[in-house]
Amino acid sequence: MQTNKQRVYDFIKLYFSGDSSSGVSTKYIAEALNMQRTNVSSILGTLVEEGQIQKTNSRPVLYYIKGDADLAADTCFSSLIGYNGSLKRAVQLAKAAVLYPQKSLSSVIIGARGTGKKFFAMLMHKFAVESKVLLPDAMYVVFDCRNYTENEQLAIVRITAFDL
Repeated sequence: MQTNKQRVYDFIKLYFSGDSSSGVSTKYIAEALNMQRTNVSSILGTLVEEGQIQKTNSRPVLYYIKGDADLAADTCFSSLIGYNGSLKRAVQLAKAAVLYPQKSLSSVIIGARGTGKKFFAMLMHKFAVESKVLLPDAMYVVFDCRNYTENEQLAIVRITAFDL
């Protein structure tokens, strides 16, 4: 016999096996599985904490199974120390920039020397490839402004030439 937690997870998984992309509410799950809404809410909270599902910040709160982009982000940025702590906001912004509709946003990464800016940029590129925003053989270009501090004109021409 399945536990209620497994029933709720299986229901969400079945719900997303179709072409549903928005999410499912606590009330909808409770009615479909003939369970109390408070119990379903508690189970959903546990599933979110375990990382099996995600939730929106909207009202009503909608729950959904992690998509390919979310799984790619977990694997790409997990090698970054603090990706789920002190750098969580930076990782979220990087993912948003890469997944921006129609065309990814340009990004400028600023920080002190030796803080891992190039590594972070490399992870963003890897995330873009794994999320299928870029082709697997897409070129990875690092532009270090420090090399052009004496001649600003050279830096401006260089940026335009790469069409970043």
